[in-house]
Amino acid sequence: SFNSLLVTHANFGKRLPRDVVTATVIHELGHAFGAPHDPTEGPCFSDIGHFVMHSFTGYLNHKNHFEFSPCSLSAISETVLAKSSCFEEAIKEPKCGNFIREAKEECDSGAEKEACDVIDECCGLDCRINRTQGFHCSPQHSPCCSDSCHVATASSLCLPETECTFASYCDGNSSSCPRSTHKPNGTACHHGHGHCSNGACSVSVCHLYGLETCQCAGKRRNMCKLCCACPDGRPESCVPAIELDIRSSMGGPLFLDPGQHCDQFRGYCNEQREC
Repeated sequence: SFNSLLVTHANFGKRLPRDVVTATVIHELGHAFGAPHDPTEGPCFSDIGHFVMHSFTGYLNHKNHFEFSPCSLSAISETVLAKSSCFEEAIKEPKCGNFIREAKEECDSGAEKEACDVIDECCGLDCRINRTQGFHCSPQHSPCCSDSCHVATASSLCLPETECTFASYCDGNSSSCPRSTHKPNGTACHHGHGHCSNGACSVSVCHLYGLETCQCAGKRRNMCKLCCACPDGRPESCVPAIELDIRSSMGGPLFLDPGQHCDQFRGYCNEQREC
């Protein structure tokens, strides 16, 4: 099928915030189901938070950012109706041997013993842990399970630290990884461009000051700087964040990441901070 999508977690060598990647996946799935980009005016455009099929992804601090507009829903409905013959009824019962752990299965490493032993010796053909061999878990499915099929020792890292969450470590008793703890809301993230909210880098630094992110126009030297504007959307209120005394941790201006849109979406910033 040519109806494929590819989404990256990195941009010019820098990791993207989780919410941006999530919204991008939803956006591309929308295209796969026949939804074009939303128009920039009319009932399918919202000044208080653009919908997920908007032509670009910025900071995601409004519920609209993860929802389809009426235009997108209409286009997707037309595609589903036209292509309904392509759909197959979902398998409702779990099937041991399909490499997917389902329902009451403890593991699933396929239906062939030879392949099963190579992929996961901890798992039996009945999709249960091989307890007769003294095994307790499967590292294929449990982050706190060792390669020897036993519960990992306490203090083994199972979830690395992120900008907005602390690292999580195994407790030595369970093969499951304890849920990571959120860093305090307001912790700076994404190279100073954003702040953490409930464990995700989803709040623009502009938003913390009651402003909205915008793209500076006019002077080219400002086009790749992070800019903020008044919530009323007046173009003349869009200025570099540093002019509002919003600075990087080094005290200088905040710049857009390479690859981000600039000049009212007519260009993008390169690694030399040029639009």
